[in-house]
Amino acid sequence: MLKQIILAGLLCVAAQGQSKSTKPVQSTDSAVSKPAIPVFDVKLTPDPDLSAPYDDRMPSNSEGCDAAGAPYIRVFKLIPRDISVLRLGPKEIVTFSVNKITEVTEPTAVDDFVSGSNLYMLVEGDAHKEKIVKQLEDGSQEVYWETKGEPRSYIARFDSDGSYKGVLKLDLPFHPTRLSGFESGGFVAAGFDESKLWRVAMRDSSGGLLKYVEFPREKQKSPEKSFQHSFGSTGDSAAISGMFAALASFFPYRNNVLYVRGHSGAPIYEIMESGEVREVKIKSPSGYAADGFIPSDRNWLVIFGQTGKLPSKEHSDLYEVEMGTGELLREYRVEQYARLSEADQEIACVYQGEFRGFRHEKAKLTMLRGTPEPARNQPAQSTPTARDRP
Repeated sequence: MLKQIILAGLLCVAAQGQSKSTKPVQSTDSAVSKPAIPVFDVKLTPDPDLSAPYDDRMPSNSEGCDAAGAPYIRVFKLIPRDISVLRLGPKEIVTFSVNKITEVTEPTAVDDFVSGSNLYMLVEGDAHKEKIVKQLEDGSQEVYWETKGEPRSYIARFDSDGSYKGVLKLDLPFHPTRLSGFESGGFVAAGFDESKLWRVAMRDSSGGLLKYVEFPREKQKSPEKSFQHSFGSTGDSAAISGMFAALASFFPYRNNVLYVRGHSGAPIYEIMESGEVREVKIKSPSGYAADGFIPSDRNWLVIFGQTGKLPSKEHSDLYEVEMGTGELLREYRVEQYARLSEADQEIACVYQGEFRGFRHEKAKLTMLRGTPEPARNQPAQSTPTARDRP
């Protein structure tokens, strides 16, 4: 899973260089007429027993759900400054705060994921700012801030009740910005190395590097180059790299990890605990690519967006996909995807047939629940390639 607070700025920079002549990559699937895909509407209802005050000025992001279907939400607060994860349910709200981490100097949360009853948080710390006052010859003073110490990466572990259990120092030849893992305790991480190459690697439960993940038919080169080509962008390379890193995501799924590079049209891979990978085949609509997955205890729930276009919630499609064949089974029209709303809301997962998520509105985070109902206007015949978007 996972989204970062810097994403909005990166998207704006990259958008300035986006070519107007860019055409979306077309699907290799033929536009053969197929039976209609059933459409379902999902009305989301707030759960008044699960809500919490929340600072409106900062964003909130869904982090998926645990094995019991409880949504996790990452929240950013200005006063006091804190990055936390909230667990909604079933009868109380639990807080996982980066400020509970005591062994790391000025820890900053980078990424996180849920595995079993534990929350794992990728943090960076040990580098801090010191105020320096320099006396000048003319009697005046120059004040500036100087960075002390070397930044290091750690994995912090929390129990489901929010209690902090300690950190694991990472020893890796690259700077990790994405993290996921397996129930046995192993991890998979991704980030740029000193040569600006994007690396995906397996690490053991002690934090050491096991091996780099090798993806079939992909050359060892900077993948953001193809990402940049997909967007037709001539923008700043640093901004493109940052945008690529922000849209690359891991999604834990049934003790494996799905690896997605959103909006690039790049293949999706399932990473096994052994380090082996397989390409995930999904018959996406023509000109569209999978941007991410929503956890589900049944089939995959996939979010599609136009290849080479900037992310847009209101223009994304949510489909249930049969895991074995990649066929689209159902389309879901959830409020989040069907219309604009003043409230910021996201779907966290589907658990036992119920959509679960949260709404951020009027300084409050509220748990949402919804059950799919057949849409009134079912298409007589549909293909994923036949729908136009504005």
